[in-house]
Amino acid sequence: MASKKLSDRPAGRHTKPGLARLNRDQIALIHTARRQCQMADDSYRQMLMEVAGVQSSSELTAAGFTAVMERFKLIGFVHRPKAGGSSTRTAAPKFGARPGMATDAQLSKISAKWEEWSGRADGSGLNAWLERSFGVSNVRFLNAQLAGMAIEGLKRMAERKAAGVSPAPAGAGAGAVD
Repeated sequence: MASKKLSDRPAGRHTKPGLARLNRDQIALIHTARRQCQMADDSYRQMLMEVAGVQSSSELTAAGFTAVMERFKLIGFVHRPKAGGSSTRTAAPKFGARPGMATDAQLSKISAKWEEWSGRADGSGLNAWLERSFGVSNVRFLNAQLAGMAIEGLKRMAERKAAGVSPAPAGAGAGAVD
């Protein structure tokens, strides 16, 4: 039996031949807009039909998606992107929620304070300081308690630098743990 080429296969049940489907994020955004605008299902489906000529968001084309989102904006939808927008500073690594471990907010603060103190956004220098001061070889291994101690230590180091006091010796790093 000869295999069919991808283009010879029938389109999905909601896809018109030759038209690309929306991705999950686009469909999720439509449903978020619907919830935010408190639109009933029958009103939502009527709007889809009027604006894009479809009965379901899964049938929308890219042009239909744009038209539907424009209609939602007219109704009052305000798109609020997820937190964590771009920044000019080197972003701290994101490891997600890890029980007992440092949060992304703590890791961002540590990276920012390190960059403020050292003048560089290098991870190797930060990791070397963490190893000397806390016995942790990499920022990703910090637990929540050590992350708090690192933040406080970096704050004190920045205060000393601003006051013109020379940094503590390598073995007695700020927040050193015995």
